[in-house]
Amino acid sequence: MRQAWRGLALLAVGALTMGGSVALAHDGGGHGNGNGNGNGALAPTIFTMPTADGNPEGVAFDKRSGRFFVSRTGTGAIFSGTLDNTTLQPFIAGGASTGSPVATGLKVRKGLLYVAGASTGQIRVYDIANPTKPPVVFETGGGFINDLDLDSAGNVFATDSTKSFVYMVPAAAVKAGGGAVVPIDLSASITSDPAAFNLNGIVVKDNDELILVQSNTGKLFRVTFPHNANKNDDHGDDHKAHAAQAPTPAPAALPAPKVEEITVDGGPVTGGDGLLLDRGRLLVVRGTTDKNANGAVDVVKLRHHRTRGEVQNEFSDPSLAGPSTIARAKNLLLVVNANFAGTATATQFTVSGLARNGVRGGGHGGHGGGDGNGSGHGGH
Repeated sequence: MRQAWRGLALLAVGALTMGGSVALAHDGGGHGNGNGNGNGALAPTIFTMPTADGNPEGVAFDKRSGRFFVSRTGTGAIFSGTLDNTTLQPFIAGGASTGSPVATGLKVRKGLLYVAGASTGQIRVYDIANPTKPPVVFETGGGFINDLDLDSAGNVFATDSTKSFVYMVPAAAVKAGGGAVVPIDLSASITSDPAAFNLNGIVVKDNDELILVQSNTGKLFRVTFPHNANKNDDHGDDHKAHAAQAPTPAPAALPAPKVEEITVDGGPVTGGDGLLLDRGRLLVVRGTTDKNANGAVDVVKLRHHRTRGEVQNEFSDPSLAGPSTIARAKNLLLVVNANFAGTATATQFTVSGLARNGVRGGGHGGHGGGDGNGSGHGGH
């Protein structure tokens, strides 16, 4: 997720530090308060949390319980909230701060909370029904595990922002409570800069396709595996995921994937962070842009089997403050305001709940932001 850990000074000083909360947004949207970008939108819902555990970063919504979860980079704590209450509460306690981020991207699936362990190189899996239980920990050997997503079979895919690798945790290993992590080397097709934050946000499409954003270049990539290469027959009870079983060995390697750059009209989406596929659109969160110093969500229409795209809109809102990622929660889009530029003066951190119908494409052209080398679009 957030790429600002190297070079916070590059973030715009004008990033907003939010205070207080506003009325809950209605379901739907499309009319009401302007957002300063020519898109009518209802007033956002502002969810708040204290600063003690460090900047927020990842977010995931649990359809089963109606709760959502937010990761805290400083201690690895997880906060929880509901859409009808604007105050988030501690859910999983964090540890001692090390000065490096220890929790970023989040996903929820069948009662389990998956956490990208950032500088720890870990992927951690928590039981939502028993949050005090120690997590199952998978060691990737990677440098910065930034974001993750799951396919429909339950296999986990996570990005490494220090090099052109994605790591896979097989669903069988999650179910067994341990096992080997499968590295997927993409360096033949994606060049990484060791001095920058590279691969970042990830979304999984079906069982054999990944969409990735490279923050420093603003490029989008489509990674496809041979059909059913990731297919897993694990349809068992998810409550068995932590059963005391011998770890299931993972394959030493997957078949080599095909990697294609997604040509984006109106791109690049430099500084691209969290991703979300919604209504056939790819929503790309950017902590700051040339047009919106406080951050924006680029609405990218994908075409030609997701090999081409067009930035149809750069959506912003005054409540955004250096946003890092996004998740859908019913008719809201939850955007985490990591606010790294405002850390020193922040009295609280926030999540903006934007009306889903208000974040939409419109017109042509794109955002005009970025030269592809990372300048003006956040730190690395």
